[in-house]
Amino acid sequence: MKYYQLNGIIDEQLVTSFMEFCNNNLQDDCTIVINSGGGKSTLAAVVLDMINSNADKITLISAGAYSAALYVFFFAKCKKKIIYGSIGMYHSQYLKDVYINEKGNPKYEDDICQVENLKSTTNRFLSKFMTKKEKSLYNNHKDVYFTFKRMKKIFPDAEIVR
Repeated sequence: MKYYQLNGIIDEQLVTSFMEFCNNNLQDDCTIVINSGGGKSTLAAVVLDMINSNADKITLISAGAYSAALYVFFFAKCKKKIIYGSIGMYHSQYLKDVYINEKGNPKYEDDICQVENLKSTTNRFLSKFMTKKEKSLYNNHKDVYFTFKRMKKIFPDAEIVR
């Protein structure tokens, strides 16, 4: 059994490290512990694709899954476990590196594309499991936290690790 920890922000460095792990170890069963505050949604989709492409060999354990990391955990098609006390969090996406001109509009063409992509993103979480109160928080651009008890309800088939 091989182990890997997806720890920290989902960025280029984490994805490169995860790719190296997958390239060198997925001939065997492996356990991936996700303990992340989130990160870039596009890179989270890459991580999710790598996991789902090898779902029969992977067990994913949540030690804390926030934002893009919760997205990965939610949509992963592999066996899942939740560490007792683990929590989750999700919030609406935001852009960090967009230049805005004095009129409040995106400055460069790629900035325009990023804003357009963000506006057209529909979040599949809303219809999947959020309660009315959670949807209200999300729609008001608040962080939505999921206690361990709530995580058990969201992931009823996940094994609990104590």
